[in-house]
Amino acid sequence: MKKSINVHNLSKQFKNFSLNKLSFILNEGEVTGLIGRNGSGKTTLIKSLIGLVNPDSGDIKFWNEDLDQNKDKIGVVFDDFNINMFLTAQEVEKIQKPSFSNWDSDLYSNLLERFEIPKNIKIKDMSKGMKMKLQIASVLARKPKLLILDEITSGLDPVMRDSIIDILFDFIQDETNSILISSHNLEDLEQIIDNVLFIKEGSFIFNNSILDIKDNYVIAYCNKEDFERIDPEFIINNKEHDYNMELLIQHPDQFRNQYPEIQTEAVNLNELFKLVN
Repeated sequence: MKKSINVHNLSKQFKNFSLNKLSFILNEGEVTGLIGRNGSGKTTLIKSLIGLVNPDSGDIKFWNEDLDQNKDKIGVVFDDFNINMFLTAQEVEKIQKPSFSNWDSDLYSNLLERFEIPKNIKIKDMSKGMKMKLQIASVLARKPKLLILDEITSGLDPVMRDSIIDILFDFIQDETNSILISSHNLEDLEQIIDNVLFIKEGSFIFNNSILDIKDNYVIAYCNKEDFERIDPEFIINNKEHDYNMELLIQHPDQFRNQYPEIQTEAVNLNELFKLVN
């Protein structure tokens, strides 16, 4: 299995923030979700990958080569729209096509039709969701093998988010393609991702497959008295509420055997996010 991205010990020091020796691998055919609070380092990591931030140390490879050797294979979409607002979708193609050797005009036209994007309306007159789908269409028309997406569903309504997730599902059907996606909409991510990179204060606190997380962690609910008698080795983190305690538990089979009377349920990304922040 080829590695689309291989990052080793990536570090970047700012005045009040740092990325701390981050390492991860994204294989072809996989989708990795990058999650964390605002200011945790998600966008800084993405900008480091694509050369907009210069790391202090560490190694970044795309298909075992440097970024410059693979730029045409990488499509990047940020939440903030970066195409001239006075262009139409048709004019976007005229400007971008000469710059990308793999540009597929038929694919671009089909995507505009599928996304219901008019070819002759100026971008400034489009809705936010339509602008985002146009940006995705213009990236997919370049025939990338890797998509790097930063908060592309932020602020969109559920119907529009589902439409974009469907686009990503289609892209990943080619098992040589891969996606790194950052999002606050964790329910969206859970539909599509294979792996989770959970970043907090510039460090990964989870770097696991979604299956590993679901197999090795559960949420437990108990009162404060029961909480006091649970072996701390099981407890990753906890939140105290008015009427109960909510716990992130590791070694779930052992925990259930030892405390069969305590309610547990499968972990999901929303609960994981709340319990480790």
